[in-house]
Amino acid sequence: MDHLSSEINDGPPGLRVIPPSSFQEGPRAMHQSYQDAMAIVAKYGKPDYFLTFTCNPQWRKVVDNPYPGQNSSDPPDLVTCAFHRKLAVLQDCLFKKSIFGRVVAHVAVLEWQKRGLPHCHMVLIMAADVKPRNAEHVDAAVQAYLPDPEGDNRLLGIVAKNMIHRRCGPKDPQAPCMKDGKCSKKIPKRLSGNH
Repeated sequence: MDHLSSEINDGPPGLRVIPPSSFQEGPRAMHQSYQDAMAIVAKYGKPDYFLTFTCNPQWRKVVDNPYPGQNSSDPPDLVTCAFHRKLAVLQDCLFKKSIFGRVVAHVAVLEWQKRGLPHCHMVLIMAADVKPRNAEHVDAAVQAYLPDPEGDNRLLGIVAKNMIHRRCGPKDPQAPCMKDGKCSKKIPKRLSGNH
């Protein structure tokens, strides 16, 4: 009875609830996931590659199957299903086909962007014999180039629309990247060389 009396008379009304670590978005789950990631790094070493995989709302599975009266990116179940299928293909390329070499450990985090699309951040820890040791090793694995317009015009259109910084500066002073009359992303940048 004393406990019930103190619950009624002391403190603010309501009951304090502390969600367990099984509640995925709670602070305990986040802390536990962080500790797990640090344990992986302590055992296998620092990550060698950082990848970001984002959902494309123009994927055919998304565009061709919206519900009546909705945009292609509106139904979250459809977008998430398409994203997870594409992510599974990427993981197959990384872990089974070993496109970068043998991966001994990885950590992945799935998040949703403000516009409602999922994306994945992933760090890869490579086997000792395929770890990138210098800039040449990194350049061999990571390259950026525009697709050949003669060979794959569709792919060039996707890259140009989603991966290239749009015109800004004097040509478009109203661009979203413009801050105090300058591009906040410091575009244009010099080319790093031909590979």
